[in-house]
Amino acid sequence: MPIKKKTNTTWEKHIDQNEIDLYKKRLTIGTNIYHWRKYRGLSQSELAKKSGLTQAIISNLEKGEYNPSLDVLTKLSNVLSVPFEILTKSVISWKMLEVVDYILQKLDKLDILKAMKLLYFIDYEAHKTLGNKIVGINYYRWHYGPFNSEIYVLDSIYSKTNNKDFEAKSFFDKNLVLTSYEKKFIDKVLDEYGDLDSVALMEKSYDTEPMADYQKGDNNGMGNLVF
Repeated sequence: MPIKKKTNTTWEKHIDQNEIDLYKKRLTIGTNIYHWRKYRGLSQSELAKKSGLTQAIISNLEKGEYNPSLDVLTKLSNVLSVPFEILTKSVISWKMLEVVDYILQKLDKLDILKAMKLLYFIDYEAHKTLGNKIVGINYYRWHYGPFNSEIYVLDSIYSKTNNKDFEAKSFFDKNLVLTSYEKKFIDKVLDEYGDLDSVALMEKSYDTEPMADYQKGDNNGMGNLVF
């Protein structure tokens, strides 16, 4: 009796999509816990002790090998002083948070649109001078200038005054990893643009080379990647 040849199959037929989604969620949570633990200056054992968990659980969480319960996430949220939704949100730009936190140490007032434009000018000037962005996020063309909706994560992290301006207090004060050169570069941009409001910054953004090809009010270019 001839041996039947096995038919070629693809991996997709053998992978449970729900299992993949769960794994991605665990990785997201683990990555967030790792970063917030670092920013709080805690070791795994210190975080475990403060949250009433074991170091093994913290280690497995950060590797995406542990599916945390609501109770576990609540404990970690309280110890890390991070809103619950941030721990479970898709991975955000940590460098962006560091830069915003540094800006908040320098300015008394900062709203969403001004923060976005300052980030843009920091990356724009850095790209011209260094060939690389400092913040490292992408900027898209909107009527109010270059923008990235990822900036709205700030609403969940920083408290506000007058329901508009973020409070000028340091969030990652002891654990910023910006280099001294990056800080000097940011200081230079703030010296030039820091006193301007979001409207003035928007106007200036349209004079920059990445935005120069677009015409104000041109919906055809709306949402396009600037750089």
